[in-house]
Amino acid sequence: MRMVMLLCSLCFSAWVPISAATETSTAHAPSTPALSSYFQELWTSRDGLPHNTINGITQTPDGYLWLATWEGLVRFNGAEFKVYDLYSDIGLADAGVQNVTVTDAGELVVVGARGTFVMRKQDAQGRYYWQNYEVPSTLINKAVANPDDTIWLATEEFGLLKQQANGQVEPYLETRGSRAMHAYDILRKDQTQLFVASDRGLISVTKAKVIYLNQQHGLPESSMFAVTQYQDQVVVAGEQGVFIGDGNTFAPLHPQLLNKNVIRLYTDSSANLWLGTINDGLYRLSSRGLEHLSTNNGLPNARVISIYEDHERSIWVGTNGGMVRLRDTPFDTFTQANGIADNFVRTLIQHSDGSIWVGSAGGLNRFKQGQWQSFNDDFTHHSILSLYEHPEYGVFIGSYTHGLGLWRDGKIQQVWTRDDGLLANEIRAITGTHDGYVWIATPNGLNRYHPATGIEAAPQADQARFSVSLYQDQQRRLWLGTARGLFVLSDDRFEKVDLSAFNQAEYVFDIFPYQGHLWFATDRGLIIYDPASQTGQVVGRKHGLSAEKIFQVTVDPYDNVWMSSNRGIMRTSLSSILVLTATDPAPQPLVLDTFREADGLVSSQANGGSNPALLLDDEGHVWVPTAYGVAVIDPAQLGRFHEYAPPSAIEEVVINGNSLSDTVSLAEFDGNRISIHYAGLGFSMNNQIRYRTQLIGYEQQPRHTQATFAEFTNLPPGTYEFVVTAYYGNSDLQGTAATFDFSVPPKLYQRASFWVALAVLLALSLWLFVRMRVRVLQSRAQQLEQQVAEKTQALQQQAQRFAHLAQYDELTELPNRRSFNRDFEAAVATAQQHQLPLSLAVIDIDHFKTINDTYSHAVGDQILRWIAKLMQQELRSGDKIARWGGEEFTLLMTQTEAAAALDIAERLRQSIAAATPPADLIDRSITISIGLATYSPEQAELSSASSLLIQADQALYQAKAAGRNCVKTYQPPAH
Repeated sequence: MRMVMLLCSLCFSAWVPISAATETSTAHAPSTPALSSYFQELWTSRDGLPHNTINGITQTPDGYLWLATWEGLVRFNGAEFKVYDLYSDIGLADAGVQNVTVTDAGELVVVGARGTFVMRKQDAQGRYYWQNYEVPSTLINKAVANPDDTIWLATEEFGLLKQQANGQVEPYLETRGSRAMHAYDILRKDQTQLFVASDRGLISVTKAKVIYLNQQHGLPESSMFAVTQYQDQVVVAGEQGVFIGDGNTFAPLHPQLLNKNVIRLYTDSSANLWLGTINDGLYRLSSRGLEHLSTNNGLPNARVISIYEDHERSIWVGTNGGMVRLRDTPFDTFTQANGIADNFVRTLIQHSDGSIWVGSAGGLNRFKQGQWQSFNDDFTHHSILSLYEHPEYGVFIGSYTHGLGLWRDGKIQQVWTRDDGLLANEIRAITGTHDGYVWIATPNGLNRYHPATGIEAAPQADQARFSVSLYQDQQRRLWLGTARGLFVLSDDRFEKVDLSAFNQAEYVFDIFPYQGHLWFATDRGLIIYDPASQTGQVVGRKHGLSAEKIFQVTVDPYDNVWMSSNRGIMRTSLSSILVLTATDPAPQPLVLDTFREADGLVSSQANGGSNPALLLDDEGHVWVPTAYGVAVIDPAQLGRFHEYAPPSAIEEVVINGNSLSDTVSLAEFDGNRISIHYAGLGFSMNNQIRYRTQLIGYEQQPRHTQATFAEFTNLPPGTYEFVVTAYYGNSDLQGTAATFDFSVPPKLYQRASFWVALAVLLALSLWLFVRMRVRVLQSRAQQLEQQVAEKTQALQQQAQRFAHLAQYDELTELPNRRSFNRDFEAAVATAQQHQLPLSLAVIDIDHFKTINDTYSHAVGDQILRWIAKLMQQELRSGDKIARWGGEEFTLLMTQTEAAAALDIAERLRQSIAAATPPADLIDRSITISIGLATYSPEQAELSSASSLLIQADQALYQAKAAGRNCVKTYQPPAH
């Protein structure tokens, strides 16, 4: 599924900082997130939707989302769309579905064009079935169910209809005049009053009376398209804006909404009012006031037709350009739109004053007191690769092309380049050591700095080429990660650490200390290394990591292990890492979350190759530089994204390759192969859903997997129940389980009666065998005599066929090359002996390879047979034509002068060109090229028969060079 990520905060308003609560008072701050801070995802027809106009959205209690489109009803499980169209046998009268709603009993109601009115119900065994109802053929805009099993229908032409419990449909409102009434929306405020939005305005319906609410009630005389309940008030929207009232007296809802053509209203679980307009996008009225979302900041289309809040409190918006989801995400991303110098962020640190310093391709910024700030020094506007704050000297800033800078007391104090002793102006990593030195990693090796000595080359600097990471441990050893492996400085000498045993790791991007061990982020996974014993363990793809190449690693206060990579940001638990490293082989793969674009990242490509490239700040937030901004997450808030336990659904059961219509139970099957496909119906973090599955009666323990199907083969006889529950990764909450029951009866050979019958059958078979053996022996002699006679006859026929094939081409039935050579040599000898003329033509089918490539070799073979027959018909009785090989033929014309031979060849060429190939073969004409050579008595004797063949072959090349479809006669070279 393709998902287009659009980050509202990039183009609507500044992101609300995580640490803002520490800087400003929030006593009166609204609890509702800003509309501009919602993460957006878009689905269109390119992702599987049958139509980009989403007329309606709802969610049934089983967890599925249902969409109404003009090309059918759509079911969405978070990963795939299933389309129910006119031919899906659910009872649609037309593919155009206008609306979907859910009754209080959890039944799905589907309405649409041509009187489409279908309900999805569930029987006592839990099976779902569809029931359609007969209503007048009109477009139904809305259906609202009543507790007494009656249903209100808002329709075009017929206004408001009421379906009784017995299925009978009755008109409920009398139309005024001859003009038809169009009802668009229905609000059942309580059990006694109904409001209908229609082209006649808003209508109040009670058992006692019907009131057309007009200007006397504060409403304009115009069409009303939507009506809903909001804070115990009635809100109605139409051509001239949105109005709110007690059901009798109304007033404009908001001055900015006056004369806005609003066609959809929705109240979410937080009592926020959402408004969809006909051409001005989406509005929301909340404690933050009136907010607006348009095509300028994310919507694919300005017409908002449907709005819905799902069970996880995501807002789904249907437009004419596809479906958009607005939701909160674990990650937020800062980009240039928020004040960062460039979107390509490479490094970051937390300064001692608490601010976050970020180096990007465009320079240096810092995040302080909820605001992004720039630096005024020229050096800080260069591309920044690395950062390090020394407790005494200040902040060292490593650039990509301009060397090393030192920032202190609010400005750049000094800059060093290659002219000052740096081995390169590209600074990949910086760190300080206990002796007051600052070590600087460059592609050309290591430098070190001390105020007393300045910049100098480190010992064995050439050993440290392509350096990217530095760390000094508690034993004051300096560890160096490079593109060529890992080194440790001991007694002023770098020694290489052999990592070949760790999955052939070589590139060490990061060195992270944890509880006496060193964790190396490498190009072959995460290495947990014990320096004391020089042993360790690799955590890689086979253990569950979603990427092999790890850039950075850290552990947050909640014992989450975070790893950055080119393929997303991974999170697992510290306990699972420790269990894995303590057990070999690991008891089970890691439970891993991989965060990507769907989780709030504008880009899932984290940056590495310079340091530091992952930050755990003082408040426990994790910051990650990416290819599009710097992403930040608060691990303490992750739990709220797992508060919802996604229910499970079995979507398909396949028995021996055949799909079942019943996904609840099966009486029995042979046990050969069963495949059960299921889905976890969670939408906020669908890519993080995992499953607990067990086939009770076969498996002793449940399995944990991310696979969405389970397959079993050759099951023994028994009764089975397949159980699947879904949960978000690293969450203890499991949703409603889905089950499928079936049994496998004993096979025939597993029953006692089978063996009794088999014994009887064997005894009978033995008696019959003895009886038949005598007859067999008697007839054997006769059969052998007959076989000898038949084989003798077959050998004779085969010998005759071999003799024929030795002289004739099997495909065209023309003489073959061997036969032609014999006749040709004899004809040349006769011509020379008796001084007779002799002509030879070499014929080639034009563009025959194209015919083979375009129409197949089988068609090419049939073309060869057709041309062979055609040439036989056109030639004289004494002419000898043969297949020379491939698409080439030879024509031997005895006692034929050059002029006559040219006439024959030209006639043959024209005949082929004019002939129409069989219509079932190809749809193009066939042409040939002919090379002609003649021996005349006046000429000197031929040195050999092959010389005449060479002359004809040369003439053929001349014909091809002349554009094909022609005859060329060999002309001896002029002397």
